[in-house]
Amino acid sequence: MVVWSWYWVDGKYTGSDVLAKTLLVKARFLRDRRGAAIIAIGAEDRPDQVAAVEILRQFLDHISLRESLTPVQASICVVAS
Repeated sequence: MVVWSWYWVDGKYTGSDVLAKTLLVKARFLRDRRGAAIIAIGAEDRPDQVAAVEILRQFLDHISLRESLTPVQASICVVAS
C-alpha cells in the first residue's frame, strides 16, 4: 500500500507537519475561517498491475482539490484504491 498525504491550511498546501501547524496557529490567531484539511490518498501496490505511484499520479491529474476545499468545509479526506 502506498499512501501520500499533505495538508491544506489557510489556502496553502504543504507536506510539512510543522508548517501546517504554524499556518493553523496563524489562521486561528487572525481568526481566518478558510479551514484546514489533511488529504490522504492511497493505492495498493500489486506486482501484476500498474504501480501504485502511477495510479496516484493519474488520480491527482484528474481531480481538482481547489474546487473541493472551500471555506465552508472544515476537513476533507480523499481516498483512492
